[in-house]
Amino acid sequence: MATTKVSGELVDLNESTSESGLKIPTGTNNNRPATDVAGMIRNNTNESSGGTASCEEYYNGTDWKILNSDCPADTLDIFGDGSCIATYTFNNNVNDLSGNYNATPTNVTFTTGLFSEAGSFNGTSSKAVTGGNMSSTFLSACSISVWVNPSSVSSYGYILGNTNTARDRGIGLIITNQGAVNFSAFETGAPGPYFRAATSNNVITANTWYNIVGTWDGTTGTNSVKVYVNNVSSGQDTPRSSSIESTIAPHIGNSGQGNDEWYSGLIDQLRIFNKELSVSEINTLYNETRC
Repeated sequence: MATTKVSGELVDLNESTSESGLKIPTGTNNNRPATDVAGMIRNNTNESSGGTASCEEYYNGTDWKILNSDCPADTLDIFGDGSCIATYTFNNNVNDLSGNYNATPTNVTFTTGLFSEAGSFNGTSSKAVTGGNMSSTFLSACSISVWVNPSSVSSYGYILGNTNTARDRGIGLIITNQGAVNFSAFETGAPGPYFRAATSNNVITANTWYNIVGTWDGTTGTNSVKVYVNNVSSGQDTPRSSSIESTIAPHIGNSGQGNDEWYSGLIDQLRIFNKELSVSEINTLYNETRC
């Protein structure tokens, strides 16, 4: 990337009657400069921000960062109805955009994701424990949407869980050891799942990005629990009961208080809602602007 030294008098590059202007290099995610130098600025046509066709980014010496501050992906209330209570963008931290449920990470690193950065979980000790009283959200209608890129599907991995040590109480969004997705909940004393909506096996493979959504309408009606993978309805089930008891803080990256069934891979744009998402809303999340 060539550098031009400008000296002498300042020149107005915003002349209304001419084609004068300052043009910065333009490209996609795949053709950034061969040698990244701190301070570089470019226009990324792969990304969009604030409704524009592309967005500017700069290299800070370690990563490329979005300059635009009005990125739709950084909006908490994506549907304008207050239903999204928490959003984790994993942009160098595990803070919640609402500020109510900031998570405390352990052995979580950050790398390039679909939405700027993603959280990288090592499958053995990486987790982020959410703050606040989010568990109460799962006592009634709720949904979880997340983008994941697992590095392995050889064992069970909780993307989000708040189960107890015995895993007989709480909730979980899980990738199984056969590449299926479960959105499950358990009640105290139950011999098995309170509900479980599962995809078919071999839907999820390693080293590929997927949008996963689990929804519950808050009732015990037939097929009131659903799972979607990449905007496609992939499983549904009927709850066994009408209440879940849990006060355990949800963990990102493992099952919860039991601290087992660790997730291995990347997690990005984790959103939690206090309602059942509609098909059109799930479509919106799947096509959410990636800044």
